[in-house]
Amino acid sequence: MDFNITPYISIGPLELGMTRAQIRACLRGNPVFLPAESNSVDADLDRPASDYFEEDDVKVEYDDKMECEFVEVGAKSNVILNGVSLFDLSFAELYNYLQSLDADLLESDAGCISLGLGIAIFGEECLDDPQQPCELISLFKRGYYDELLGENAIAG
Repeated sequence: MDFNITPYISIGPLELGMTRAQIRACLRGNPVFLPAESNSVDADLDRPASDYFEEDDVKVEYDDKMECEFVEVGAKSNVILNGVSLFDLSFAELYNYLQSLDADLLESDAGCISLGLGIAIFGEECLDDPQQPCELISLFKRGYYDELLGENAIAG
């Protein structure tokens, strides 16, 4: 399945802010639903409610109103940004491409985050071998990473 990215708006047919029912109408198969979990000891271990669509290798996270706030797509699908098929690039090429669009990329322990585009790329194995393709590409709503990034985050 092709997933064209419109930064901070949509990835394929999935738009940030869509309800769970709207998301489910867009993707194939029966998703596995994971309810939200709070961890009273460590808030970093909190998990939002999410659906996983195995056939398309897509995970959708929902906010407290059960509206889409984060979409993660695996390499089974074709993720496209400005006409470029992102999974066709090595992690290093993809990093450089995103950096050409957002000079302020933030590196994480598993990839990088573009607050300017609302896109994150992940691939733990890619950090050891940047010539490998990334494993996951995600789109997120403004403010999604603010708490995690603290003072480095931008206002949405």
